[in-house]
Amino acid sequence: MTSKDVKTIQAPTLNGKTLDIVVDGEKVTVNGATIEKVYIEGSDSVVHVIDKVVTP
Repeated sequence: MTSKDVKTIQAPTLNGKTLDIVVDGEKVTVNGATIEKVYIEGSDSVVHVIDKVVTP
């Protein structure tokens, strides 16, 4: 998946709030946190690395 596959949206969270996902060219942010690395495979999950803590 690349930034071309992602759209600027407000994604709902389990607590009823939203996360702002913004695409600006090749840069994707979630509530202001930049996505640094994607699709790091874990034993039972996939991890995406961002540059700060996000709390909705």
